Amino acid sequence: MTATTLHRQHDTINNNELAHVVIDDEPLSDYALNEIKEARREIKRGEFYTEKEIKAMFGL
Repeated sequence: MTATTLHRQHDTINNNELAHVVIDDEPLSDYALNEIKEARREIKRGEFYTEKEIKAMFGL
C-alpha cells in the first residue's frame, strides 16, 4: 500500500504514522517475495488495469 493510498484511507495521518507503516524490520516471507516477483512480471507483460479502467468496470 502506497503512502497515497494510506492518505486516501485516513484523512489525518502524520509523518510518524507514515514512517511506522513504511518501515518494517521483519523480512518479507518467501511467499510475499514470490508474489511481488510475479506482479512485476505481469506489469512487464502489460497485464494490468489502470485506475481509470477499474473505475469504469465498477461504474465509479
